[in-house]
Amino acid sequence: RAGPPPPPVTGGGLVFHGSSDGSLRAVDLASGEPAWIFHTGGAILTAPAFSAGRIYAGSNDGWVYCLNASSGGLIWKWRGAPLDKRVVMYGKLMSLWPVTSVAVASGSVFGVAGQHMQNGSVTFALDDATGDPQWTAWTEPETESRTVLRREDFGFSPAGQLTILGNRVIVRTALGMPAVFDAATGRRIPPTREYRE
Repeated sequence: RAGPPPPPVTGGGLVFHGSSDGSLRAVDLASGEPAWIFHTGGAILTAPAFSAGRIYAGSNDGWVYCLNASSGGLIWKWRGAPLDKRVVMYGKLMSLWPVTSVAVASGSVFGVAGQHMQNGSVTFALDDATGDPQWTAWTEPETESRTVLRREDFGFSPAGQLTILGNRVIVRTALGMPAVFDAATGRRIPPTREYRE
């Protein structure tokens, strides 16, 4: 399933975009000429993030990649998936915990790895320069849908881009109610009453 391409981002005179073929590409903004291409081990289905001369992307292979934005050279990579387990989906191998989204703010790369409540998920913050984890928050697998929304740590299926709002990491979910984490500590923030009802 190819689906729509993820939105591009710009920075340093380049346009960056991921693809379902696992590539991250840079194009010169002025000339439209290709600048470089980098291949990951899985589809890139959400927008990369640009900051301070680096480009960050999450891949369906379960890894976060940090590249030099001007050259496409790998600076670091970090596996968000708790295990290197893969399955075939839509005719392609992908991690059971694909990195579904990344965002950069205040020296940190925030992201989430996971897709189905039955497998659990990992929300994380990494040092943007080194890739060293600042925190990781494991959400237990959820197999009983009737208990969802009754607990503050309920399982969720990440769905699309996450966002940073103040000191909150907000993960869009397939259920429509976001999963919210403290950006400094990774502590899960319980849903408010209006979300529960």
